[in-house]
Amino acid sequence: MASEGPGAPTSIRSVRRLIRDLLAHEQATGRPRDVVVLAVDGLGYRVASDAWPDARLSCLRSVFPTSSAPGWLSSLTGQPVDQHGVPGAFFAVEPYGRPSSFLRMRDELTSPDLGTVFRDAAALGYLPIALRGDLEHYPGRWRDLLLAGAHQLITPALFTRADGRPAELDPAELVRRLSQDLAETLPGPSLRWCFLELDTHLHRHGHDGYARQVLAELGALAARLADAGVLVLAHSDHGITATDQDDELANRLAGFCTEHDCVLGGAGRVRWLHRMDPARGLDLPDRLADWLHDLPSVRVQAADELFRPGSLGRRRVGDAVLTATGRRFLVPPGYRYEHGSSTEDEVLTPLACWGTDLPAGWLPAPVEDA
Repeated sequence: MASEGPGAPTSIRSVRRLIRDLLAHEQATGRPRDVVVLAVDGLGYRVASDAWPDARLSCLRSVFPTSSAPGWLSSLTGQPVDQHGVPGAFFAVEPYGRPSSFLRMRDELTSPDLGTVFRDAAALGYLPIALRGDLEHYPGRWRDLLLAGAHQLITPALFTRADGRPAELDPAELVRRLSQDLAETLPGPSLRWCFLELDTHLHRHGHDGYARQVLAELGALAARLADAGVLVLAHSDHGITATDQDDELANRLAGFCTEHDCVLGGAGRVRWLHRMDPARGLDLPDRLADWLHDLPSVRVQAADELFRPGSLGRRRVGDAVLTATGRRFLVPPGYRYEHGSSTEDEVLTPLACWGTDLPAGWLPAPVEDA
């Protein structure tokens, strides 16, 4: 796992501050430039480093769990999972409630008013725009929290379809469509944040030739925009790692949940168990650890070890958290790569920049051997 000690990568929670500082610097020059942010879901640091050799690149550290719902919200609000209260893909908003997908939650998904990069941009005289793109298929309260303060443009999805499958557009055509979405001239300086869910392809194919060609085309687009005087950033929420289905683990978890009246929450390489009956007691982590003690690729912990006790994030996860430590875990049909746990391929993500005359010391210092 990526360390959090001295010399460790800066958290993706710093993205909000870094963008705010960049916009403030631009305004101080008296000739603020437009800023485009490419938000590429599922992109790990090492792959970005190979794909974008001409970009200035820093390594950031994702939040735990390394999943899209908490990762993007932590990036754009600057807040930890404990604070914003979206701990993963499936969780319960009330104690002993049945977990549900964050994409289906509406008014029941409450969260403090955390602010976002878009509100910061507006306060600094920038027009804040979110090109919804692949977020178009994900309505709900989470998207409202994520894009709070942005002028939302309904733009064509580039990587996804309404049925959740990858769109698989030709990479050059995909970037051509994105270029069209970015081409509109706007009055005054703008911040344009564009969501690109490459993750739907990566789950099934990893960083294959198609994914690498897409990234190369995005890098070329970023370079063209930079040549035209636009500052371009790219960041991500998490990376991915190869994962195989463990039928023995799946069968044991099903038996445990039946015996102890539990329901699985979480997703990917981290799951937690929600107790449906408060009378069942609080020793669930110990019981689950005993149940799975001979399986080498999993770790069982009490939720209080991973989330701050009493916090909003902690209240929405189950008492026992199961995390993948090896390649074998739980995988949806057709998936070969997953995320959610704490391997370096999942934790380390990029912050890339194309453009000149950046604030001195603005990018986080590179991390050796990241």
